[in-house]
Amino acid sequence: MSLGVVSAFVGLYYLALLPLALGVLIALLVTRTKVFLPALLAFVVAGYAFISIFWGQNVPSYFGSLWTESHFGNQFTAYAPYQGQAASGNSIFFKLSFVFSAKHVGDMLYMLFFSGTLLSFGGACFELGRALFDSRRLLERLSSLTPMAASPAGALDPASSFYSSI
Repeated sequence: MSLGVVSAFVGLYYLALLPLALGVLIALLVTRTKVFLPALLAFVVAGYAFISIFWGQNVPSYFGSLWTESHFGNQFTAYAPYQGQAASGNSIFFKLSFVFSAKHVGDMLYMLFFSGTLLSFGGACFELGRALFDSRRLLERLSSLTPMAASPAGALDPASSFYSSI
């Protein structure tokens, strides 16, 4: 249920993350079907509550205002080389001829190499590789852990060597 509330908050906080929030709900539908319906209801109710609390007006006016204030289309493009390249007057996408042009591909490569994205991608690949290749040691470490109830009686005693060394 909390995933529904968090998904509603994330999707309403930044519209570009709404597909991610919906993806979480779809993942719940596929993997945990019993949790999906309560999460979906929490998503809808929390979204309605967030809009009515933070928007202040009625909920339908939020969606009407959202579309007009999102600045889709050519008329709101400030970067001169991208002006006139939208697929239509209200589109958030570029024309296909521009998407694959040398100018746009060059801009995307520039952003990839000089915005930290490549570093983040490399770090994510490193961590994934480490998780895959170190998974046996991780599982061994996790299996050797004992629950707190099974720990010795004086394990958290303030007179123990750990606390006395501080």
